[in-house]
Amino acid sequence: MLFTSTAFLLVFLPLAVAGYWLINKFHRKTFSLWWILAVSIIFYGWIDWMYVPLLVVSIGVNFMVGKCLQENPRKWLLVLGIVFNLAWLWYFKYNDFFLTSFNDVAGTNWSLPSFLFPLGISFYTFQQITYIMDSWKQKVVESRFWHYCLYVIFFPQVIAGPIVHHGEMMKQFDDPQRHVFYVPCLA
Repeated sequence: MLFTSTAFLLVFLPLAVAGYWLINKFHRKTFSLWWILAVSIIFYGWIDWMYVPLLVVSIGVNFMVGKCLQENPRKWLLVLGIVFNLAWLWYFKYNDFFLTSFNDVAGTNWSLPSFLFPLGISFYTFQQITYIMDSWKQKVVESRFWHYCLYVIFFPQVIAGPIVHHGEMMKQFDDPQRHVFYVPCLA
């Protein structure tokens, strides 16, 4: 689903925003963040649900690497985490290009299963590399798993970014002003 599609503009976005504000009005902000996480997963899986489990694996591995780095920052683990992420990105985004180039040069006809690469894979890969580097530098203060999931898959930025540090987004999610519906012209 693209940001300019009719389904996004007339159905998805109004439901996502209305749900967020209604939940904030009648419940605690935690439930509204769970709502945003749920609609972000729906947004991500809209094109092809096959990629949601891949995203979950990537999130799980990176979260565990980050937690280990927060407890005991070891350079080899940081390098392993970065290599995992770049290998993940390479396989889904660049594998076909390199294999085709190799086949052209070597005169072979090797093939691998062809995939449409997952939505936002470059963004969420580099977002997660930022997280594990911040974990290694001991800059991650709060690391609840579901907050980390929201950090990675937040639907307004999963396609185009920008890539931000974990702490910057957590401050915004925890800011009470962001959980209150306010229309300046009516105040």
